[in-house]
Amino acid sequence: MNKIGSLIFVLVALNLATSQVIKIPIEKRIPETETNGSFLDDDQQVAVAQLINHDQYMYSGNIEVGNSKQTYTVDFDSGSNLLWLTSKNCPSCVKDGYKHSYDCTPEDGCTLTTTPAQVTYGDGSGVKGHIAKVPVSIAGIAPVTEALLLVEQSIRNGNLQADGLMGLGVYDENNTGNVAFVNQLFKQGLITKSQFSFYLGFGKTESELTIGGVDESKLANPSEIYYHPLVLNGRTDDSQRWRVAFKSISFGNKQIPMTSQNTGIVDSGTSLAYIRNDIYKEWINYLKTITKLNPIFQGLSVFYSVKCGTTLPDLTFTLTDVNGVDRNYSLPSSFYILNQSGTCILGIQGNSVTGDLQFLLGDVFMRRFVSVFDYTSLSMGLSVSVANPASAVVTKNHRNGHLALLAIGLVALAGLIFLTLRALRK
Repeated sequence: MNKIGSLIFVLVALNLATSQVIKIPIEKRIPETETNGSFLDDDQQVAVAQLINHDQYMYSGNIEVGNSKQTYTVDFDSGSNLLWLTSKNCPSCVKDGYKHSYDCTPEDGCTLTTTPAQVTYGDGSGVKGHIAKVPVSIAGIAPVTEALLLVEQSIRNGNLQADGLMGLGVYDENNTGNVAFVNQLFKQGLITKSQFSFYLGFGKTESELTIGGVDESKLANPSEIYYHPLVLNGRTDDSQRWRVAFKSISFGNKQIPMTSQNTGIVDSGTSLAYIRNDIYKEWINYLKTITKLNPIFQGLSVFYSVKCGTTLPDLTFTLTDVNGVDRNYSLPSSFYILNQSGTCILGIQGNSVTGDLQFLLGDVFMRRFVSVFDYTSLSMGLSVSVANPASAVVTKNHRNGHLALLAIGLVALAGLIFLTLRALRK
């Protein structure tokens, strides 16, 4: 072998040695605090308030930012594109409870641009600021230059427990060439495959984000992972999402066919699963024929609870894979019935249709199926996970403790009054 050939061999070997699959532990935040209302509010209202609090029900892990490699805890979100952290000059961020802000300085490798940006979420919360460019690394590997929304205004994000959010979208239009963070790692030879995958468990600390591949130990059957082509819009910007077409939805003996325009996303930034309103109403009406559903009103939304321990029929989503084969993904009721402080609530909600994005399959769905997002083939894979509903952490209702203390106090007061009256009679 000549010297040039030897050099190429060494470089290839070095690249393979540094390429890796990165497993990042992510933690499920369990709401254990009171709601803002009175502790005498209805138990089921409190249970729903805990359930829909997106600030509590996210999965978060760590990234390193800047030349100083400061560590920040971020929520990993497959349903959005931008990475954002709060600026040190953000009064509303302090008010909303953010504890760690980022100071963008040239010494730390950060360049602040004049490009404005904002993110708005479905519950009306959001952030506003300007784009910065900064070195970002994960799990200690070499950093890549990543667009960062430096937040200057926080909107309705009270009690957010993370420092920010990292969007894991298909493209990032604020990066050079619109290349998203994970795809940048691949192009620089830092990971073996241009993909990431989520395993979401029921326990607080068992979940993980895998960058560069799939952790097969989290698959019930490693030979059964099926990929589904993305529905492409012809653009390479933030408007392109990890969107796939649905073939049908089934429950009981009923199958509702879809068209190619009936699409949805698997979204780690959404706690529940949302299905098209007309299908949701039909499903609820079907469930009412086989069990008792208790409506719980929360604002303009209606949630339903069932007796804890109830088993309901699977809700099945059918998608066509890249080989043209229909694959069924059945969600058992042990995954979609969520025990909140002893109140068991259906984790499926109706979704008002805006365009052709009609389904948002969040954590309720993702705990059943490991989800894989592939940049090279522009596809999304699904495989049954090893997550076990029996390991679920039941949220605590601290308000019940207050009620117990109140009861004890009333008993003690009654006893004191009795003793006082008895003493006066003597």
